Amino acid sequence: MRKRFYQRDGFQIWVVLIGLFLWFLIAFRREIGQAWMPIGSMFNALVGGGVTAPITPDVIRGLLVVLVNLIGYGFFFYLALHLVSLYVLPVTNKEERRQVLSRLVEYPSSHHGPTIFVKEGRVVASPGELQRRGSGAVLIDLASAVVLEKQGANPQARVEGAGLAFTAHNEKIRGVVDLRPQLRLRTDVHANTRDGIEIATNVSTVFTLGELPQVLYVTFENELIPENIRVIHIVEEFIQRDETGGFVHQAKIIKRLSDELDTIDKEEIHRFVNSLHPAEIQPTGVYTEEDLNSSAPFTIDHQHVFAALYSQAKDVKAETYTDWSELPPHVATEIFRVMLADVYYDELYDPSHPNKFPLKEFKARFTNKVRNQGVLAYQFLIRKDGSSISAGQEWDENQFIAYPVQELRQPKVLRARGIKLINAGFSELKPVNPGVRQRFLENWRARWERDAEVTLADHELQAMRIKNQARVQTQREMTRKLTAIFDSTPLSQEALALRVYQALETLATDPATRRLLPADTINLLKSLRSWILPQERPLLETPKSKPKRQKKSAAQPNIPAPGIVNDPNKTQASDTPVNGQ
Repeated sequence: MRKRFYQRDGFQIWVVLIGLFLWFLIAFRREIGQAWMPIGSMFNALVGGGVTAPITPDVIRGLLVVLVNLIGYGFFFYLALHLVSLYVLPVTNKEERRQVLSRLVEYPSSHHGPTIFVKEGRVVASPGELQRRGSGAVLIDLASAVVLEKQGANPQARVEGAGLAFTAHNEKIRGVVDLRPQLRLRTDVHANTRDGIEIATNVSTVFTLGELPQVLYVTFENELIPENIRVIHIVEEFIQRDETGGFVHQAKIIKRLSDELDTIDKEEIHRFVNSLHPAEIQPTGVYTEEDLNSSAPFTIDHQHVFAALYSQAKDVKAETYTDWSELPPHVATEIFRVMLADVYYDELYDPSHPNKFPLKEFKARFTNKVRNQGVLAYQFLIRKDGSSISAGQEWDENQFIAYPVQELRQPKVLRARGIKLINAGFSELKPVNPGVRQRFLENWRARWERDAEVTLADHELQAMRIKNQARVQTQREMTRKLTAIFDSTPLSQEALALRVYQALETLATDPATRRLLPADTINLLKSLRSWILPQERPLLETPKSKPKRQKKSAAQPNIPAPGIVNDPNKTQASDTPVNGQ
């Protein structure tokens, strides 16, 4: 939409200037008239041949007043612009003040360039401001970076960070980037497992252009070949105990050495390590985040910003270029689909190992795979004593030789565009077909029931073996006791029978032995007791009241019990009293 004349840039300035000019004409109309008289008469003489007016003192005075006021007006106008240039923009030196002043002088003539504010990766400007080709200014906040491109026969480009940047003639903004960490989420991503099960999930990525590359500690595990390059993971733990059993010392421990890097990255590290001899290594020390002394919240790598803005992907169908921030989620989605196609659905949820979480391991591998596609740096470490680095060792920086920190240069999709991947992940894996989960649940339930039956059968077998061993042990004990009774001092048959019965009764009342006997064993012993000693109460019964004992005569034997007739022709006990009683 075309602007009206009073909406155009500089209209207010011209109104002010015209107003001041009219005020000047009115305030000095007498002096202007005096100065104009000789000039007008001279013009008339040249045109019509008249006589020129004489130059009187009043004419000279009027001419001087007009010239002095015009010169004074120009001086004070320039002085006012100079004072304004000190405060209108955040300038810090003389050259920047000169740049601001030159643009303020050009502003009334509308020949100035764009005046733009870049905030959080977006351009804030009035409509049509970006179309100007004069000298302008760009104010950039701390979270943004700008690429300025100069048009012409020899095009040039430069990157400007936070602060004030001045644009030259025919220089325009090629693009802006947001240096803050960016989060992108692709919803309803579909992929197939190796067994053809379709999965739906959400893939998320966190990335940035405003951070230094992540530095990984790497070393060789065993033989010095690219395949043995491992990443060192360090954690802080308490490693010692005092006499009371408490922790007294906290230190960093090498938790594990993991195989996380791609093959081409390992080969690059291997070539770098072989190119330097340990004696040629400069003592750089182990890399730490505290080495960065920059107070800015974000760092600007000019090459990364250039690559992000100039290496844009093109949508062939739509004939448009996608923004650099749309590429990381696309790459992460493709990696997720490729990795998922190599595993079976059942392998992600292995219920047979309670302490193993395959899905967690799959997520970690996915995160590392996506991270390796972006900018990444490494620092190679070896021990000074020549021994190998292994998990469980205490971390002591003074024990290592640290190679200089190097950034990986192998071309990859995101690394070529200067993008650093901070994190990548995905949400719950939901089968598109709702019957898949039910089917796998039934399979797992059948497997659990089978395992439970096998375990129960094994336990029953173990219990049976233990019970049989206990029964054999009890039988041996009974045999030993009975053998001791039979081998003792010769007794009468009645006394021997009573001793045998007492031994059986003692073993039967033992709780450990009683569990191994049939349920009617006690009743059988009771019957046997009443059969052997019909006149007395069985010992297994608890008497309600203590019976009075009968006095024994001198002729009566010590064991008043009916005997068992040891007659081979009889199988039952004799009812005939012993000793004729």
